Amino acid sequence: MTFKTKYYGRTTVLTVLALMILILSSLYLSSCSDRISGTQTANRPPLVYFVNIPPDGHKESYNDVIHWVGTDYDGQVVLFRYVVVKASYIDTAAGETPQTFAQNLKSMSKDITSFVVDGDTLAWTFLPVTVDNPQTSQIVPMSASLTNPVLEYVPQYVFLQAFDNLGTSSEVVFKLILRNDYPPDTRIIGIDVAREYINAKQAGGVNTGIPVRWQGSDPDIEDTLFEFQWKLYGPYMSDSINGSVYEEVVDSFVKIVFLTRTAELFFWRDGSNSYFVLVDSSYVCDTVADTCWVDIDSQIKYVDSFIPIRDSLGQWGIYGQFDTLFDFNDPDFIANPDYNQLRKTSNGWITTTRDTLYDIFPDLDDPEADTTRKMKFFFVAQARDAAKVVDLTPDYRIVNVIQPKYERDILVVDCSKLATRINAPYKNIPQNVDTALNYWDKVIHNWNPDTDFDITPTPGGQFIDYYYTNKGGDKIPLRLLLQHKIVILYNDDIMAAGITSGPGGLPTSVGRNVYTALEAGVNVWLTMRAPIVGSTSVSPYVGGNFLIPDNEYCTHFGVDPNYGMVYSGWAYHAFDINADSIRVDGVYVPNPQKRAHRRIEDFIGAVSLNPVKWPSLEIDTVLLLQRYRWFNDVGSIYGFSYNDNRGMYYYDPRVFKPAGLRALPEVNWATRIYGTEGMYLYKSYYGLDHPLGFDYSFDGAPVAHRYNTGLYKTVHFCFTPLSIKEDQMQVVIDSVLNWLYPEGLLSSPPTSLRYPDAKVPISMAQARAKYWNTFMNEIDESKITKPTGKKVERVMRF
Repeated sequence: MTFKTKYYGRTTVLTVLALMILILSSLYLSSCSDRISGTQTANRPPLVYFVNIPPDGHKESYNDVIHWVGTDYDGQVVLFRYVVVKASYIDTAAGETPQTFAQNLKSMSKDITSFVVDGDTLAWTFLPVTVDNPQTSQIVPMSASLTNPVLEYVPQYVFLQAFDNLGTSSEVVFKLILRNDYPPDTRIIGIDVAREYINAKQAGGVNTGIPVRWQGSDPDIEDTLFEFQWKLYGPYMSDSINGSVYEEVVDSFVKIVFLTRTAELFFWRDGSNSYFVLVDSSYVCDTVADTCWVDIDSQIKYVDSFIPIRDSLGQWGIYGQFDTLFDFNDPDFIANPDYNQLRKTSNGWITTTRDTLYDIFPDLDDPEADTTRKMKFFFVAQARDAAKVVDLTPDYRIVNVIQPKYERDILVVDCSKLATRINAPYKNIPQNVDTALNYWDKVIHNWNPDTDFDITPTPGGQFIDYYYTNKGGDKIPLRLLLQHKIVILYNDDIMAAGITSGPGGLPTSVGRNVYTALEAGVNVWLTMRAPIVGSTSVSPYVGGNFLIPDNEYCTHFGVDPNYGMVYSGWAYHAFDINADSIRVDGVYVPNPQKRAHRRIEDFIGAVSLNPVKWPSLEIDTVLLLQRYRWFNDVGSIYGFSYNDNRGMYYYDPRVFKPAGLRALPEVNWATRIYGTEGMYLYKSYYGLDHPLGFDYSFDGAPVAHRYNTGLYKTVHFCFTPLSIKEDQMQVVIDSVLNWLYPEGLLSSPPTSLRYPDAKVPISMAQARAKYWNTFMNEIDESKITKPTGKKVERVMRF
């Protein structure tokens, strides 16, 4: 057989050499021992030591940053732990020293998190070390004296220990720090002492419940998280004239105090002319002069003197400040159950800074338990800082809270003035005259003979269920509104105050309470010729111009906020103000004859948008003359009614008057938003062809609509019913009141949509958030101080 010679290249040679090396290596390793020989070194413990910041024995008034260093020769530090121990815990009488205490701590396993010394539990703070956080500095919380926090420095030791990655611990090192503390200040924010809050069993309605907020501050400006506790005392009846429990509490337990910069609290001393006076030990008693200094070493003396307080110390002097204390710790307060009515409290010391209080009225078993009532509460908040030192004068607020019961059916709020009025219903005349008061009493009882609507007189010229805002100072008590299920807002007087101010304005005091009552569940019918406060000096620019009520008016009554209302019922149009020029068709023209300003007096009825529900309405000229006061010229009032005897030069010559009085003046019209239901359109004497042109033609404009928000219902009329034919108007009144009257009993503000058939339901959450945000933004915290409840001259007992 013949063999052929082959050529083996470089790759083949290298492969063979590699195999030979592998075989020889295996033979060598198989002949070696499987143990590593030599002397093993034991794990060395880590080292830890404080740097000189802050220095040992340092005195501080706040929790300072303490620095240290930790190293490990044969591994790495993975954990630090420290504990703060008061020097008083180290029993030096028994020979114990910080060094021996440190040795005892070193023997503790790192799994031990706390230990007990002299009955107090001390906790270790653990600081795991990471690549991003070496944990070599820390703000260490320390304690201060609770009885004399400023003048007494509390010595305490910070004991520190390190652990390496094998669990070996370092020696325990320590640093001495002496700590005092200035007490913190507490401030309640968001509670307006002038506002009336609405109680509720639970979160419900838009504005129910009492929002409370608080905050802490510290004169040390230390970086700390405050803890708080709060208490609510009440309810207390108040009678500012004859005195009641609330006045007794204020008189006895609201005290004027002086808090020194050294955290000493001094009370006002008994005596009609007693003052705090700053003296020193060089002063002596002078029996000749009418003063007496007591020769002792303290800075503040109780003295009899005619030197005023602020002349001696100053309101915010360098020695301290005056403050007001609600002394709920007074033994006489605690022992008297009429005073010590602790209704709610925080769950111990808390870190949160806000809450909403519900169900703060206790269940009352008495005849008035079902009556809407307003009572007073004390809300107290107290802060303590990281040194556990508390505010010596906790902040407090008086909170006025209404417990709504909606126990009555209907309230009529009449905004008309009681002085000489023009084109307004008769008042202050015998009951047999056809007044607005008698009108509403008749039509409401025609609607429901069993209703509790009552016009029995009450002191001050009011009636049980008929309220004149003018006699109330153009105000209406919120408590009165919340006693009723339906409120009728009525005004037939162009010079009366309405519920909203002029263009782009704000609610009046009446309007603000009406809006609050609406959001608490009351339903409202607004039937006014003058819902907006007018003026004799500012023109509303009727011709082609819109007047925008306040935002809350638009929101609650379904009026478009962009277009608002075209408003003819303003005093500017009725009174001659002796102006040299008046506005006509958008420009000012000379007015040499001092004529009256242009007005529209052409409302003769309303056209129904749904005759099945509501009949069309017509003005009854007999009622128009019978139920209103119509004057000829009175003083500077020119051309105010059709019965005037002035010449035509007092009027725009383009306008002709109908023969006889047949139209209700000052009727405006309003644009409405989506979700409202139109009810009536304006019917003008001139029809669509008004002599002044299209801008002055109101014929066919919307004058009445109703609005179901889901939470409440409103009805908005731009005219009033007194001069409408009675058989027609009674049908409308019955329909409106039936629609507004809540189904079933309204025992508390709504907790959900009471009227689920609303076309565009208001979101409870959004409405509530909007209300509280607006409410909080309205409060000027700089103007709210702790109320004294008494004059500063009032002396207090020590």
